[in-house]
Amino acid sequence: MTRKFIAVLACLSLVLCFSISYAVTAMELSISGEKIVREGETINLIAQYGCYNDMAFPDGDGSEVGRYMGNDVTNECTWSSNDEIIATVNQNGEVTGVTAGSVTITAHYNGDSSRPDDYQGKTSQINIKVTEKPGLAFYRGAGTSANRGFGILKETASALLDVRGISSEEAKKIEFKIEDESIAKIVNIESLNNQVTIKMDMLSLGETKLIASLDYEGEHIEAKYNFSVIESMYSIRLTDSNEKELPTDLKIDEVVQLKAYLDVYGSSAVPEDITSKISWSSSKASCATVSNKGLVRAVSAGKTTIKATYKIEDETIEKIYELSIDGEEAKLVFNKNADKDEVNILGLPGEERDIMLNALGVPSSEISNIDYEIEDKSIAEILKVSTTNQYIFITIKMLSSGRTTLKASLNLNDTFIEDTYSFEVDTIELEDDEKEFNSIWINCSEWAQEELEKAQESDLIPDTFKWMDFTKPITRKELSSVAVKLFESLARANALPTLNNPFIDTNDGYVLKAYNLGITYGTSDNEFSPNDQITREQMATMLARALNRAGINTGLNLNIVSKFSDDMLFNEWGREPIYFMAEKGIIKGVGENRFDSLGNAKIEESIAISVRCEEILKWDLFTKK
Repeated sequence: MTRKFIAVLACLSLVLCFSISYAVTAMELSISGEKIVREGETINLIAQYGCYNDMAFPDGDGSEVGRYMGNDVTNECTWSSNDEIIATVNQNGEVTGVTAGSVTITAHYNGDSSRPDDYQGKTSQINIKVTEKPGLAFYRGAGTSANRGFGILKETASALLDVRGISSEEAKKIEFKIEDESIAKIVNIESLNNQVTIKMDMLSLGETKLIASLDYEGEHIEAKYNFSVIESMYSIRLTDSNEKELPTDLKIDEVVQLKAYLDVYGSSAVPEDITSKISWSSSKASCATVSNKGLVRAVSAGKTTIKATYKIEDETIEKIYELSIDGEEAKLVFNKNADKDEVNILGLPGEERDIMLNALGVPSSEISNIDYEIEDKSIAEILKVSTTNQYIFITIKMLSSGRTTLKASLNLNDTFIEDTYSFEVDTIELEDDEKEFNSIWINCSEWAQEELEKAQESDLIPDTFKWMDFTKPITRKELSSVAVKLFESLARANALPTLNNPFIDTNDGYVLKAYNLGITYGTSDNEFSPNDQITREQMATMLARALNRAGINTGLNLNIVSKFSDDMLFNEWGREPIYFMAEKGIIKGVGENRFDSLGNAKIEESIAISVRCEEILKWDLFTKK
């Protein structure tokens, strides 16, 4: 009996074990966690790998039935989202909401390769809903997006508020205010679905903010809308031809080409070039003119306003360009030797005289438009008019005795400028001190006036110097002509030019004569550099050579002469000529016992030195001969 009982028990045990093993389902992958997430927020999903128990154990109480039995394999899965625009998931099972909508999250578990195939390659999915995060956002206003807009002055503009994740009842509690109510004010608020339209009257020019706010679920939600009140959504932008900022000052005769672009407020499109469509005008054409293509030309000193006008749709817009013209105010001034309201005595019938007119501030392009008229044409007539820069020389021929007036006038862009020159033609021979000296220069220093007059009378001034400014620095070519004139005056002989010109940059007759005499040399084997300026040391040296060629010995003992304080700056070749002329009283320093050997020599200085050489050394040369 005992053996049979034991055998039965064994059979029952086998049957029971077989039944329990069969009650456990196949191994599965399961995902658990929250199924709803807000935009911008994150939830955590958990992946488990195991099975469900479908029956109770014999000694159990039945509590194990239906329980999932598995291991956490979250970090061992490969996670993916079927729409990352709505939500994303990382490899730790963290899901982040992006945009409201539904998305499917998938987890794939490869399992342990040492286990049977039934325990590998499981996949599970879960559906997640992404809800809107409560928020307020302005996204369209009076013309632009991105929380910035504009309104036209004295008109009504709108701003649109997007309400998200907030019920319509709660949306009614949103508060609106304008930061600066002197610029704009709210006149109407309308709600439709999840959008609120706020209408505002634009009161004054400026910038301010529209603020929307709401306290929702313990959180303060706020949105700001920046906007400007402007006169027009269109504006004209002016630049120069290189699209750079325009100059505020021009000099007379300077020009600037204006370019006009149409800017649309808030637009990112390339501005249209409207230069040819603009109506251009100048408030003072006598200062600056502007062509119909935007070319501005400075005419005379003063200030003017260039206005660009453009019509678009039913609106006319303008742009102002303020411009100052540097220089003297445009005027005509005769060079009068007589005092104001007195008559200038020119000379006798049959004689010719040059009357100088200074066209101050007059553009060079306008000088040829000056009109000249002699009041009584029986007394004098105009022979010719010649121009050097701003200086005009009217050659007059006296016909008969009497008094009359020469008038010069110019219509400068509808502004008339003029000056008069009263003169007398007499039949009585004038005393020497009554005769007018007609200088051939247009400007000189006061100290040089007397010596320049002597030079003109002695024919020491080259004919090429007529109507020049004698206060300007002298060039190598000009000093060559002064040196040649000095040589010819002392030697009583005409200088001859070299027959073979070695220079490629000049064929000036005075230069070739000075070179043939050994007064000057080139700056290289084939160049003379005629327009280079001369130093005071070079001037003394060249004029000393002219004296030598005329037969005057310029040598002296340098050990016994009184030295200038800047003697250490002299070149060896210039020291003897400088001290020779200084000892003779021909040349002087510039003050404080300085000679300034490196300073630029002036035209009037070279001519004054020639006069002194004539006066001081002529007798020495005569007695020697």
